[in-house]
Amino acid sequence: SRLREARNRRRHDLARGERLRRRTAGRKDPAGQDGSVLEKVASLVRENEVVVFSRSNCRYSAAAVSLLSSLLTVGRAPVVVNLERDEREEEGWWEALREMTSQRILPVIFIDGKHVAGGNKAIQSLHRQGELKKILGLE
Repeated sequence: SRLREARNRRRHDLARGERLRRRTAGRKDPAGQDGSVLEKVASLVRENEVVVFSRSNCRYSAAAVSLLSSLLTVGRAPVVVNLERDEREEEGWWEALREMTSQRILPVIFIDGKHVAGGNKAIQSLHRQGELKKILGLE
């Protein structure tokens, strides 16, 4: 039954990503590209089991990535997206993430297509409560 729930949740999240892609097609993002940043975010979230949006100099992001990496097996490492690659593009990434999650702090974490935590404090709390392993399918 947990497997069925996970499949249904994944199906729902994939459909949500498709609705988001359709809704944003043709929209100009802050970097001046046609909806491409929002589509990139939706695609990354849809195609990867664990995605962490962070900044390289953010200690909270580093702590969350370290925790997730320690829990996941070698083939399941989180995909880490560094938002500060280019100043113009960074605003586009933030805009897309805010639209999808309403979250304004880093890291922004998705597991199986679902927004899971509101920053490092939340992910650490989920881990202490034993919920993070359940979300990752480790229990």
